[in-house]
Amino acid sequence: MNFYKASKIVFFVYIAIVLFMSFYRFGPDIQTGNDKINHAAAFVVFAVLYYFAWNSCSLPAIFGYGMGLGIFIEIVQYFLKYRSAEFGDLLSDLAGLAVGFMIVKFLSSRNKKRANAP
Repeated sequence: MNFYKASKIVFFVYIAIVLFMSFYRFGPDIQTGNDKINHAAAFVVFAVLYYFAWNSCSLPAIFGYGMGLGIFIEIVQYFLKYRSAEFGDLLSDLAGLAVGFMIVKFLSSRNKKRANAP
């Protein structure tokens, strides 16, 4: 199995884990930390995994797919009695995508320099 195929598998498994964590009903004693930081961190990872899975640092793709996922999560949570949809979560998702995109641009420029080195 090559790197890009494995990266795609990791990307989709990661999305499945994010969706599970977003929709699962945790008990009252379970704390997952600061909600907004969790959202931002999840979408930083999303952007980086997207880059490795598709070898692309396209701003519209990363933000489009990332925000699509974030909006989907918030819509579903709106209908779950044990969850709540918050606009602040989408802003945290957007911030995470922005940081992730900066990391992706750095990784992409580094890879281009290595490819052009003698």
